[in-house]
Amino acid sequence: MGRSKKFQDCQQVAGLRFAHACRSGGVLGLLVVFGCSGSVGGSKGSQDDGPYEDDADHEPGPGEPPRVDSNGALAGGLFDLKCEPKAEAAPIRLRRLSHSEYEATVDDLLRLNRSDQEELPVDSKGALFDNEASLLRVSSALTEAYLNNARQLSSAVNLANVLPCSPTVGASEQAGCARKFIESFGLRAFRRPLTTDEVASYKAHYDASMAADQNFEAATRFIVRLMIGSPYFLHRTEGLASTSEGNRQLGDYEAASALSYFLWGTMPDETLFAEAEAGRLHNAEQLGAQAKRMLADDKAKSQLRHFFDQWLHLEELENAVKDAALFPDFDDAVKKSMHAETLLFAEKAALSGHGGLSTLLSDSTAHLDGPLAKFLGVDGSFGADSETVELPRDRRAGVLTHPSFLTANAYLDGSSPVHRGIFVRRSLLCQTIPDPPADIPFDAIAPSEDATTRERFFAHQDNPSCAACHQYIDPIGFGLESFDAVGRFRDTDAGKPLDTTGEIVGTRATNGKFDGAEELATMLAKSSDVRGCVTLQMFRFGFGRKETTHDACALHSAHAAFEEGEGDFLALIGALVESDVFSTRSAKEESNQ
Repeated sequence: MGRSKKFQDCQQVAGLRFAHACRSGGVLGLLVVFGCSGSVGGSKGSQDDGPYEDDADHEPGPGEPPRVDSNGALAGGLFDLKCEPKAEAAPIRLRRLSHSEYEATVDDLLRLNRSDQEELPVDSKGALFDNEASLLRVSSALTEAYLNNARQLSSAVNLANVLPCSPTVGASEQAGCARKFIESFGLRAFRRPLTTDEVASYKAHYDASMAADQNFEAATRFIVRLMIGSPYFLHRTEGLASTSEGNRQLGDYEAASALSYFLWGTMPDETLFAEAEAGRLHNAEQLGAQAKRMLADDKAKSQLRHFFDQWLHLEELENAVKDAALFPDFDDAVKKSMHAETLLFAEKAALSGHGGLSTLLSDSTAHLDGPLAKFLGVDGSFGADSETVELPRDRRAGVLTHPSFLTANAYLDGSSPVHRGIFVRRSLLCQTIPDPPADIPFDAIAPSEDATTRERFFAHQDNPSCAACHQYIDPIGFGLESFDAVGRFRDTDAGKPLDTTGEIVGTRATNGKFDGAEELATMLAKSSDVRGCVTLQMFRFGFGRKETTHDACALHSAHAAFEEGEGDFLALIGALVESDVFSTRSAKEESNQ
């Protein structure tokens, strides 16, 4: 049986069982969602569970030396993928909405706010982003949360905001209004028109509720409750509607959904629904035009911030703890200001057009409010709102010198060349650096009053098993030693002058020596390796999965657009949207069990 048919059968059963569960107060209805997800989304050990098709042969395990090619470059990155023009499209995968997508979709569908929603259990997170499809499974705890939300939200919604008509007291008028509501609300909830059978099924639930209670409002709220608990609301199903063999082209409604969740992180708006209804979302030109419109919307700013929050590891700042004796003025207000500054800076860089990546990686602009300016020792009059200032280049050279990034990638009581260097390798160069073994001793880098951080971490070079990886990591992190554990500039460490010289090795086109953060930032901003990696990172975020050989041609084309735009994020996103891989899926999804 094909997976599309499996999902349709599962959905039909889910509708009946969820209706019973809502009346009985049980969780049976939503438990079937887990069955739907498992039957279509693949199981543990399936092809799509890992980052690459040949994961077992691709990535070394903890403690193993990194893999290098014949030119000495570490494995990983865009240029490891070879374009094969006749490669099949990537397989279809049923995708549960991530928590952020779920919350935003509920807000837009019901016109409520997130305070009306129950907090959902924490999602598993992939290598980087929270929307990795292979990890978005449905646990019993999440099932219970969905059920509670369905109950609470259907009670909280203002029906006047979602009803397409005003029912009168007559039974026939109310029935007519209910049918219109089922069709219009169902279209928005499932991000596609309901089938005739689905309309009839929901109408039967409405009729049963009316027969029991004779209450139009209660019966309508019951329909809301059923729909927002449906697998078709909780999952994205782009590609499943088609029954064609070989590669499948997304339908217009499916394309509208794929666009909206990539660019906005939520359901389509009325314009996208109208374009889908008119059949105007099935070629690159049409998709590109909508992407351009959508990227000018404030929702795109919010989604870009979500991307940067995860890509730059800014989420880790919230849980950052520092030694109060060493940093007594580091508090939650300062962390909040740090976080807000970098997100604003990144958003502006991404929307600036040509040179956006260079701006992100090397610009000296700061957006400081009073608490952060005081914390960093910047002179001037600053208030509650951020003000834009230019800092000296030795103190501000792109996002790697932001206190948010530096604080999140540091220890309790000191800086961390390792954390900062690993970020560059994995997140800016997309290279594979194995995790350390579980039993690694840390006494070699124990704190010392007389030794600088650089001197202590040089111990890695004396241990061959450590040096195998740290030769690629520490020399990058040393370039950021002018910044302490909370991102403040310093001239000395342990009473000694700083040595911020470093070197990048093991890359395709970015090798070289540098001295300090400014020179490091300049090297990275000019790097084609970095632009290739950012292409991959945006793809992973927008498509909810790691790249495979299926995607190589589209990714190289998107990278070319990114290069031509001199790091223009909007050009990169537009190229990904207009690529074949965005709107095409392979029918071979059925074999991935």
